[in-house]
Amino acid sequence: MQVLNIGKTTMKIILSGKELARAGLTGRDMTGDSPQSAALITKIVEAVYAQRGLSVPQCRLFAEVFPTGGKGCVLYISSINGNLFPETGNAVIITDSIPALINAARLIKPHLSEKGKSRLYADSRSFKLTAEITESEEPVTAESEKYVNIIPATESVLAHISEHCRTIIGENAVETLSSLET
Repeated sequence: MQVLNIGKTTMKIILSGKELARAGLTGRDMTGDSPQSAALITKIVEAVYAQRGLSVPQCRLFAEVFPTGGKGCVLYISSINGNLFPETGNAVIITDSIPALINAARLIKPHLSEKGKSRLYADSRSFKLTAEITESEEPVTAESEKYVNIIPATESVLAHISEHCRTIIGENAVETLSSLET
């Protein structure tokens, strides 16, 4: 399962055919109004929030399902009357692309709460940029959202990063990255 945030009110969840098969469903099954597909969508949303250390928001959610090749599907979960994720606070920006990382750093630089508090980490799959964001608007815009994923930097997420990733830039990561040429 791959989860991407799209703005403040929508998340995109990609499920493989194998993941759906474990629940006895296919991508086509998920497009109907069956109790099994509704139950699986509820479980998925709860799991995503639990994984991020958050509680499911108390707002009405709208789910759109699109089958993909290989019997998988793409879910778009949107909030009808509220934000899915906190607007401010510690965030982790995850990407596997250096140009997207530099672009994201440039976009969030004006929204940092404290200069110098941002850090860059990496593991074998991706870069993880941590920063505290103060503005109420989502700093990463549509032009780069398909290349980065933003998640809340909960204590458990930060503990995982510090245990499993190496530090690339220990302080001023946003400032350093935003000054690089692409």
